[in-house]
Amino acid sequence: MRFSRMLENIYWIAFTLHQKVLLLLLRICPVKGLLMRMTAAVFSLPFMFIGQRDWASIRWFAGHLGLPEKGGRFVRRYYREIYRNALFPHLMAESPGQMITPDLTRQLDKVLSSEGGEKGILFLCAHIGPQYVMSYLLASRGLPIRPYIAPTHLEAVRKWNTIGSPGCRGKLIRFLGKLDYLPVGSELALVRHLKQGGIVTFANDIPLGPGNMGGTHSFLGRQVRFSLFPFRIACDLGIPAWYFTVKKKPAGFCMEINKLQFETPAEGLSGYIKLAEADILAAPAAWHFVPGFKNWPYEPTPGT
Repeated sequence: MRFSRMLENIYWIAFTLHQKVLLLLLRICPVKGLLMRMTAAVFSLPFMFIGQRDWASIRWFAGHLGLPEKGGRFVRRYYREIYRNALFPHLMAESPGQMITPDLTRQLDKVLSSEGGEKGILFLCAHIGPQYVMSYLLASRGLPIRPYIAPTHLEAVRKWNTIGSPGCRGKLIRFLGKLDYLPVGSELALVRHLKQGGIVTFANDIPLGPGNMGGTHSFLGRQVRFSLFPFRIACDLGIPAWYFTVKKKPAGFCMEINKLQFETPAEGLSGYIKLAEADILAAPAAWHFVPGFKNWPYEPTPGT
């Protein structure tokens, strides 16, 4: 146990030093995109060799989608994206001015101003990574944000906030550790928060309890189960629901936000699936769930 904790502390120290050196280089380097690509090509190698057990599944995913890249090339690109997914949010937290593009700020301001009032807002995404970034952006503006997450994710966040000394974790980890989360099962608290004009971020790839699932739907060529819960809440409370995706560009983060127009929960889920599919197919290597997608199809069970 002590040895494991020591390794985790060493990891956070190395990661913090690494990101601070990179931030310094970004300030003086005139070609940020080239610097980020070179850094990702070199520092993604440890991620790649640590994750050897996932290589076969990643190759299968490339073949399943019929991607033009051969398996090995897609594996390398996937781990470069994994590295960037791990690094970019930390750089954003340490130096928001450098990593948040003006386009992202404009889009978010436009959505918030259009939905201004006493109603709450639901922000939906396809995976936990974009949810963390959006939650950070909203909370850093002082807005009443509560992320709705699975117990395993909540446990990980609380663990992040207790590992090592504060100087070893960086601003992002400390910030995420202090957010007021809504774990799965706290539906009454979620509804109360939205009725009070709060904002909830929701990654709709988490399993929920009986009665909340919307049956199976075709998703990336497989039959997958999704939750109707956020769309039921939106319909019952009459609040807006927005689908968002966070994309990494050489200059920093940008965001695409689309309002979901629906009158029934089923219509909302259908619109969400179309946007999520298009989002993933546009950049398949950027999604963390790729290794597990081979085992991701769900079959309906009695009572759900």
